[in-house]
Amino acid sequence: YQIRLAELYSCPHYEMFPESNEKNGECGYDRRQITSHLELLERLIQEAGKKSIEAGCLSRYRAAQLEMSGRYYIWRGDHRRGLREIHNMLRLIKGQTDDHVYQIRGYYQVIYCGIQRHGFRMINRFADKLIKLANETGQREVMGNALRFKGLAYALQKDTETAEHYYRQ
Repeated sequence: YQIRLAELYSCPHYEMFPESNEKNGECGYDRRQITSHLELLERLIQEAGKKSIEAGCLSRYRAAQLEMSGRYYIWRGDHRRGLREIHNMLRLIKGQTDDHVYQIRGYYQVIYCGIQRHGFRMINRFADKLIKLANETGQREVMGNALRFKGLAYALQKDTETAEHYYRQ
């Protein structure tokens, strides 16, 4: 339950615009509280691993914890550590389930980090992965977001014609 509650109410909400958090009081939590809560979740998952819990369920909890940690570190500006957590999550869940929620979240987080760092290649690469996943799963909203990210990637390159093409799609 700790993991599910943290997932529902985890901060930060404004990964793309960290400066908004300074004005909004970082959702009422300071960095020490968030870090200690993430460490608590990691300990709980390790303890759960020692008990007889189904491996699929345990990896889902671990994926949730990694996604929250990755989001937090990206939000804090520690992009390398945040991306490492997100990539660990993506490796963990690869092919384990038909539920692609964490895969989509992971791709979004990498793209958000790419936006913060003005990383055209990063945005483009993970937008392509989102497009492929959206086609496989038939998720129109994900497809719309992926095309928007592709347009943004080309806009960052100042290729407005291609950017507009993706925005129209």
